[in-house]
Amino acid sequence: MSFETCNDLFGSGLFIKLENDGDSIAFIIVAEPFSQEQIGAYGKKRRALFPVMTADGLQLWGVGVKLYRSVEENWKTLRGKAIKLVRHGEAKNPATRYEIKPLKKAPVAVTSAFKGMKPSDVDELEKMVKGFAGSIDSDPTAF
Repeated sequence: MSFETCNDLFGSGLFIKLENDGDSIAFIIVAEPFSQEQIGAYGKKRRALFPVMTADGLQLWGVGVKLYRSVEENWKTLRGKAIKLVRHGEAKNPATRYEIKPLKKAPVAVTSAFKGMKPSDVDELEKMVKGFAGSIDSDPTAF
């Protein structure tokens, strides 16, 4: 099983996905991250999942250690603010890096979605993702 095949469980838009050089997305970080162990092509890896509001609604932004440290260092200036995330690196390039650009103003669609969010929405999202992960912990080959 992989994230690509989990669309029937979570919907195809649950996770932010920037695949190619120059891809970008605007969002607002709405809550502190929770951690999740993932098993992929390069083995087990712990990632931080930030609940974010995009024009498509509440989604998850999964980050590795380097990007997590950058967000953590700038948490007070990033939480609740409009951000543009830009990918620098071709698809499947392990040297890919991401640029975080604060925006002066969130796009209207992001602001509208953010205003319609309830605090319980984030809690429900986290429970759903952690519940799914808990169901595969006994089978490390599931991913």
